[in-house]
Amino acid sequence: GTMGGTLKICATQLVLRRLLPAWLRRLQTKRPDIKVVLQEVRTADLSLVRAGKADVLVDYLPHVPEDIAVRQVAINRAFLVLQARHPLAARKRIPLSALVDTPFISYSDPSLRDLQLRALNADGGPTHSSHFADSADTILAFVASGIGFSLVPSPFMNGPKFPGVVARRLSLSEAEFPVYAAWRARMPKNPLLDAALALAPSP
Repeated sequence: GTMGGTLKICATQLVLRRLLPAWLRRLQTKRPDIKVVLQEVRTADLSLVRAGKADVLVDYLPHVPEDIAVRQVAINRAFLVLQARHPLAARKRIPLSALVDTPFISYSDPSLRDLQLRALNADGGPTHSSHFADSADTILAFVASGIGFSLVPSPFMNGPKFPGVVARRLSLSEAEFPVYAAWRARMPKNPLLDAALALAPSP
């Protein structure tokens, strides 16, 4: 038989908006007896899973602790985003060195900003930040208005879609970030989580 109930998932805004909708539609179709409660978090906070406040966290993890079990569900790739009217926007590959005098828009969150700067450094680009924003959507809106350029992650091969913005993927290993479904490794069997993982996307 099957057992329904409530599955609590936490994730940051990018995962909630880009990765989870199609996954949860499959779960709803297959298992309408499972109610999903979503919680948006600013960062990948494993303490919510450890404390039992969430059954699973879905997000990028720089490393996986021993007390956490994971399954990779996606890869976030870094994309350079530039205003569509920028003189360099027509190029298939935009060298970061050519944008040294263009303001860079970074995440306000230090951990996300560090990921941006790591990818910038790997490609020889500028490392100073002139503007800060809390989310990828806000960054894309700043870019579309011509304030500057940025790097944003996307699980899709063609990158983020936003009016007035072009996206070019950085072909660097330092610009790829694994996204995991993460839960407590030593916990009672959770058939609701098992059902969700059975329908999880593949990276």
